[in-house]
Amino acid sequence: MDVARWQLIDESVRDEIAEEVRTAVAAGRHDFERVVRGVIETWMDEVEDQDLLDEAIRGVVAEEFAGHLAAQAGWPAVTDNDRLSLAMGELAMAGILAREHHTCCMSCGIAEIGREISGLSGVRGYVFYHEQDVERAVAGGGIHLAFGPSELGGGRKRGPGGGIGVEIAEVLRRRGLHVEWSGDDGQRIHVRVNWQRRRFGWLAQHPGTAGGGEPGPGLLVTFCDPSWAAGDEPVVMSAQESRDLLLRLTPRDGTFASYEGASGSVLQFAWEGGTRLWAETPDAAAGCSHGRHVTLDEGLAMIAVLVEEGRIGLRDLGELEEVSWS
Repeated sequence: MDVARWQLIDESVRDEIAEEVRTAVAAGRHDFERVVRGVIETWMDEVEDQDLLDEAIRGVVAEEFAGHLAAQAGWPAVTDNDRLSLAMGELAMAGILAREHHTCCMSCGIAEIGREISGLSGVRGYVFYHEQDVERAVAGGGIHLAFGPSELGGGRKRGPGGGIGVEIAEVLRRRGLHVEWSGDDGQRIHVRVNWQRRRFGWLAQHPGTAGGGEPGPGLLVTFCDPSWAAGDEPVVMSAQESRDLLLRLTPRDGTFASYEGASGSVLQFAWEGGTRLWAETPDAAAGCSHGRHVTLDEGLAMIAVLVEEGRIGLRDLGELEEVSWS
């Protein structure tokens, strides 16, 4: 970054830009260009020289990306964010619509949840946190989870809980997270988290990323998550990146990830109805796939088997269902 050019922007504006960039990069939701565009949109009316603003913000974002990636190299294999994603996936499979980083605020989140639940069957409740919650979590304030029954019209009642909230709190605690909640259904559930959300693949790319050379060992991955990202072109992802991707997939129809090992073996995952995760391996010669529904933990274990042993571990879980392509 050109420090001299950066200094041309008012100090108070520089400080606020730097804080917004830090939060956006730590949130881990958007790639480099989208972070840059978002920050520019916030400050374009405050800085007259738009070329200066663009140049300065790109430099700040690039530096923040580099610092974030350097820091995450020393993070534990399983972070609080991983535990939270595993808990949300478990809740989804239990019939509770679960969403992370969902819309901008509480009002929009509830409205969107209501529209989504109306088109689903087998869903008896919801739990989510939104973008403003993420901002507080990045700053060290933990995460607050909104929750309630699937019938949103009646709203949540104050008083001792015993249903959805208790179930959510139990799953979070079982995953090793610290929950602070009185049991009152009228209050959101607070979870203490050390916010560490890894950037991987396209989410880690920035102007300072070293280019060229052969990709390292890993899996050839294609994926789609209509909520936030798609990888139409196959990319090589490490074992950790492949794991992170599965954890980040939104539990909803249309979301999938396909992993191809060095031997050519293919393992595919797809969320069905927001409550079940289907895993399969295709058999092109027979014109069919063999698969079964799995938990997120089982899916992560199978990714490890594909990376480390080069084989599909689906049959380790028991009998498989044959799905004909015709």
